[in-house]
Amino acid sequence: MAESSDSVDPVTTRSSTQVWLVGQLIDCLDFEQFRQLPTCGEVLRRLFFDLKVNKLSLSKSCSNVMDEILKIWHAANIPTTQKPNGVSKLKALYQKHVGVGKNKARQTTRQKKLEDEFSVLMTKLFDISHANSDHIIRIEEDLQFLDDQQRDRKMIMGAEDQIFREKEEKKRKAETCTSSATKKAKIKKQDGDVSVDLAEEADMSADDAAKTSTDDDEDELEISKYHRRHVEATATTPVNTITHAPIAKMNRRCLIDDPLFVASLDRTNTTPRQAVHIIAPALKALGINVNDLTLCTTSVYEARKKTRSSIEQGIRDAFCPMTPLVVHFDGKLLPDDDGVNADRMAVVVSGKDIEKLLAIPKLPGSGTGVLMGNKVVQILSEWEGVSDWLAALCFDTTSANTGVHSGAITVIQQAFDKRLLFLACRHHLFEIIAAAVFDLFFVSSGPKIAIFARFSDQWPFIDQRNFAPLNKDTKGCSLTDSEKVWLEQNRRAVVEFLCTQ
Repeated sequence: MAESSDSVDPVTTRSSTQVWLVGQLIDCLDFEQFRQLPTCGEVLRRLFFDLKVNKLSLSKSCSNVMDEILKIWHAANIPTTQKPNGVSKLKALYQKHVGVGKNKARQTTRQKKLEDEFSVLMTKLFDISHANSDHIIRIEEDLQFLDDQQRDRKMIMGAEDQIFREKEEKKRKAETCTSSATKKAKIKKQDGDVSVDLAEEADMSADDAAKTSTDDDEDELEISKYHRRHVEATATTPVNTITHAPIAKMNRRCLIDDPLFVASLDRTNTTPRQAVHIIAPALKALGINVNDLTLCTTSVYEARKKTRSSIEQGIRDAFCPMTPLVVHFDGKLLPDDDGVNADRMAVVVSGKDIEKLLAIPKLPGSGTGVLMGNKVVQILSEWEGVSDWLAALCFDTTSANTGVHSGAITVIQQAFDKRLLFLACRHHLFEIIAAAVFDLFFVSSGPKIAIFARFSDQWPFIDQRNFAPLNKDTKGCSLTDSEKVWLEQNRRAVVEFLCTQ
C-alpha cells in the first residue's frame, strides 16, 4: 500500500513546552482564569509563551505581559506601581532565570542551592503594588487580600463588583472635571482677569462635576472643598509668614535655569522627583509661594539636560590639544537602563600632560571591527583639533581590532588617511611569550600554576627584609662560576637595552 504524501504536523508534547524551573507555558493571564494575583512562576510562564511561541522580543513580551497583569490587579482594586517599573522588575526576573540556568549542567552544592531558592521564588507573588498601598487602600477587605497574597495566598477574588466599579468611574470623572476647572481659574488669574470671581467659578464647576456622582459620596464633597480652599489661597497675595510683608514676585524659572542648582543635583545624584520633594517644602518654609515658580519633575529634568549640554559644549571648546595624541579604546558589557547588558566602548586620548575621556558610546548589536572603528572616527571628528594631532592607536589584540581588511584600527587609519603608530596592548603580547617560555620548563594542569600558588601562600611567612642577590656567595646558592658570569653579562645587557629604549 502506497504511503500518503500529505504532510502531517509534528505532535506537540508537554516536554517541548516545558521551561526549566518554570513549568508549562501559559498563553494568557485573565481575570476569569486567575482568581488570585499572579505569582512569579505564572508571570514567567506567560512571558516565555511570547518569547518561544509568538517569537516576540523581550521588551515587547514584557510589555504585553504587564498589560495583562495590571488588568488583574485593577480588577482586585489594588493600587499598583507604574508600568515601566513593572516591566523593569519583570526583565530582572527573566535575567535571574538566565543567570541560574548558566550552570544548570553542574550539580554542585552552590548550584542546587540557587535552583532551590529560585523554585521557592516561583511560588511567591509578583508584587507590583504601590509603595504606599497601606495608606491608599481604604477598603479593609482589599488590604487583607493584598496581605494574604504576599504571604499564605489562601484567599481568592470573587466576581467583579460592577456597582463599585461604576462608582469609582464617576468619582474619577468628577475629579477630572474639578481639576480642569481649577486649572482654568488659575490661568485666568495669571492673565490678570480680576473681574471674574475665581473662587465662585471654581465652586460652580466643582458643583457641576459633583452632580454626576451620587449625592452621598463624601469623597467628592471633600474634593470640592479642597479645590475651593486651593483657589482661595492662590488668589491672595503671597505674604512672608515670618515678617508678614509682601514678597516680590520671582522669575518663574529663576531656580530651574540656575546652572549651579542643576549641577548640584548631579553631584549629589539627586533625581528630579527627589529634588522637587526637597526644594518645594524648603521654599514654602521661607514664605515663597511655590505656585509662582516653574517647579516640577519635568521642568527639572529638562533643565538638567539643557545644563549638561551647555557644560559639554564648554568642555569641548576648552580642550585645545597642542601635542601628538594616542587614542585608547576598549569595549565592555555594562548594564543599561532597562537592566539588560549593553556593549559600551570608552574612548580616551592621551599625550604629554594630557589625558581626556571623550565619550563612552553604546554600540548597537555586536561590536564588529567596522562598527567600533566608525564610532571612534565619529567621536574624534566631533572634538575640534583632535584628529589633526592624532599620532597613535592603543588597542587590544582581538581580531575585531587588528583585522587587516575590517579591523577597527584599519578603519580608523583609512578614515583619516594617515599612517598611525599601532600600540598593541603589552599585556596581551607578553602573556603569549611568557606562556611559551613557561611551557618549556614547567607543566601546568589548570589556570593556577602550583609553584606560583605555593609561593604566594608562603610569601607572608618569608622574612622579606633578609634577602641577597642570586649571584652572591651566600648560603644556599648553588650557582657555578660559569653560571654567575653568564648571569652578570646578561644583567648588564638588559640594563643597557632598557636605558637605551
